[in-house]
Order: sequence, then C-alpha cells, then structure tokens
Amino acid sequence: MLHLVLDTTALRSDPARKKAAFQSLTRLSQAMEVQIYIPYIVQQEFLSQEEDQYRTHLQKVISSIQSLQKRLLPEETVNFLKNSIESFKNTQSKLDNFSCQIFKVWCNETRTKILPIDVSHGQKVFDSYFQGISPFKKKKNREDFPDAFIWQAICDLSENLEELYVVTNDSVVNAALQNQEKIISVETLDNFIRLDICQKIIKELELEESRESNRSANFQRIISLLTSNKSAKSAVVISMEAELLGEFQGKSIKSFDIPDDNHEATVDRVGNIESLDLYIENISYYGSSTYVIPFSIKIEAQLSYFIYKADYWALDDEKAYRMSIDDWNDYTYSVDEEYSLAVEGRMSFMVDSDIPEQSNLSDEDLIEVIENAEITISIIDKVSVILYSSPD
Repeated sequence: MLHLVLDTTALRSDPARKKAAFQSLTRLSQAMEVQIYIPYIVQQEFLSQEEDQYRTHLQKVISSIQSLQKRLLPEETVNFLKNSIESFKNTQSKLDNFSCQIFKVWCNETRTKILPIDVSHGQKVFDSYFQGISPFKKKKNREDFPDAFIWQAICDLSENLEELYVVTNDSVVNAALQNQEKIISVETLDNFIRLDICQKIIKELELEESRESNRSANFQRIISLLTSNKSAKSAVVISMEAELLGEFQGKSIKSFDIPDDNHEATVDRVGNIESLDLYIENISYYGSSTYVIPFSIKIEAQLSYFIYKADYWALDDEKAYRMSIDDWNDYTYSVDEEYSLAVEGRMSFMVDSDIPEQSNLSDEDLIEVIENAEITISIIDKVSVILYSSPD
C-alpha cells in the first residue's frame, strides 16, 4: 500500500474533487491501494477557504441584485428581487457548514486519516522558530507557523513508514522535504497519479475488474475516431467549448498584447473553437475508463480592459478600429475587444465503463460512446493571448 499526504495546495487545486486525478485517487484508496493522510492544519485551512469562497460568491450575487434594485422597475420585479435577496441570505447560512459536511463524506469514503496536532509539536515548532531551522525560512518568521505544524505531522508519520509520498506545491514545505530520505515530494496530484507505481496499480486493478482485451481494442478504435471522424471530433469540440466557458469567463488574463496599463483584461465571453489538436501519443490512463489527453486549442474570446484616453488616441487606426470603447471617466476608456486564446492543457475523457468492454461494436456504436462521454478539462498548462483575425 502507498501512503500519501495531501497539502492545502493539493486540495485547493480541485476543491470539488471531481477532476480525473482526484477521481483516480478516490478509486485507489477505496481499493485499499493508497492510504490518504491530511494534517489537521491542512484540513482547517482548506475548509475555512472554502467557506470564504461560498460567502464571497453569494455576496457578489446579493450586491448585483441590490444594484438592480436602484433602477426603476415594475412592482412585480421589485418584490421578486426583495424575496431573492432574503433567499440568498438564508442560503448563505445553510452553506456555512456545507463544505465541511461534504469533505467529511469524502474522507469517510476514502478512509482518509486526519493527522492531529500532537502535544509534542508545540515544543518542536517553537524550537525551530527561535533557531530558524526547517521549515522556518529564518528565525522568528511567524508566517511559517502553519507549515511548521504540517511539517511535524509529516515527520511523525514518516517515522513508522518505509516510504511516504507528499503532494504539495508549497515552496516552504517542499524545501523542508528535500533532505528527508523516506519522503517523496510531488508538486501535483496529477504527477502522483502518473508515477509508474500508480500507473502499475491502476492497470492491475483494471485487469481484475474488466475484460481488458475488448476494452483495449475498443479504446484504440475510439482514439482513431477522435482524430479521423468528423462527428466524433465535433462531439469533443462541443464539450470543450462548454468547459472553456466555465474555465475562463470572468477570469483575468495577462499579456503584453493587451494595451491596459497592467497588461491585464477580463474574459467577458468565450466563443467558438477555431482549432483543436489532440496529442493522442501522450495519452494517460487513469482507470475506470478515464483517459487524459493533452490538447491545444485556439478559441475566440471577448476581453474587457481599461486604457488611458491619451494612449488610445496614440494607437494606429487598425488597432483602434478593433476596439469598442466607452467613457469610464475623464481620463479612461473601458474597452471591449475580440482576441483569440491559445490554450494548452489536458482533458479528461471518461466513457461508460460497460460499453468499451463489449465486443463487435460498430463505428456508429463507438461514435455514440464518444458523444455520451464525460469530457472535462483536467488541467490548463498555458494560456496565450493572440490578436483575433475574423474569417474572410
């Protein structure tokens, strides 16, 4: 059995634990192949951040409704908005413990163990604090207190194990782990799942649970259809457009091609996919008929940003013509402009766990499998902003 500690950065990378890596980890844990540990400090950091996220999102909704209430509205609409605000306020109180509840359910399902703060940790942490030794970056650096307690929990656990994996992208914790012989640090859960030892376990589980030969043959045919069949590729495009909308709409993008003072813009709208490339040769298998495929996509997007009026009038005519401007104040225009986003990442492609095991499936059957597959973005590695060129 593999022993794995999750840091706050690992939990924050997928708070809902719905992406391919967490789904794979859940399966490995339920199969008694991986024992998951979460330090108490990590649990509390994550849950408090989740609660803040819920409150922030709900407050934005309430603020938007309150702004709308300032307009001249029909009486029916006024009453509806008033009731809506009360409803959202009630929802906020209900959500306070929601993240804690669903996290406990997941911990129970995966047999996750919470590592407590031991009575000995306080003395050890303060000794390190005053001496400025790992994981403290320097003497009396109070910012490192949470990481120090996490570090002590990991050290205590490793004493009774031959090997311990830790998923963390925290530079302080990572630096402290470098000199520990029995501890193997990986930056992301995706990287842990892709380790040879995990891939071996996943494949062994599949051999025990399914008729591997039929699944493998049908999978190869599905992959071939993804790259050669127009209907199959269109199904992927439709799913990816919806995924990209969720990933980017309302998010901030930075690029030197954006003439904002900070070279930053907000994605207001995500349009059609202009091109899609799937790198089938680098596919990874995550178990349970889930495959992760690297991709590159070029997609239309409308970005909004601000530009000083003096800077706007200094632009060449072609650039200015592309921009839709509106007065923001005496010195600034608000701008909407069409760009293209070049996105590189990995998509999760999960098909029905029963269908790929059937034999004698036709191409039409497999295209239907593709159309019904659950396609999500597992991770985005790179986003570039390029000028949008409308088709002739």
